[in-house]
Amino acid sequence: MLLSRALDERGMTLQRQGRIGFYVPVEGQEGAQVGCAAALEPEDWLCPGYRETAVALTRGVPLTLLLSQLYGGRTDLCLGRQMPNHFAFRQYRFVSTSSPIGTQIPHAVGL
Repeated sequence: MLLSRALDERGMTLQRQGRIGFYVPVEGQEGAQVGCAAALEPEDWLCPGYRETAVALTRGVPLTLLLSQLYGGRTDLCLGRQMPNHFAFRQYRFVSTSSPIGTQIPHAVGL
């Protein structure tokens, strides 16, 4: 949860400096996210919203991968084609993030 909070602080700073285009903090929701992620099995898929970085960290997504996605760097698995803070990690069973609230439900039902 502390790593998630630190990422939030840095992400908001980078966004306000204009170094990344978009960042959505998780502050205040870390506990619920970490608790839910801890209850999942490794084979469970996730259909996250854009405020799910604490879940990603709990599932073992490396911080370097999250930061690369924020910058759209060459190690970004989405190759810079996805909006910052909208990640997709097949090996961690993360379906591509969607911005509109509630759009994850039909995707999750289809899994």
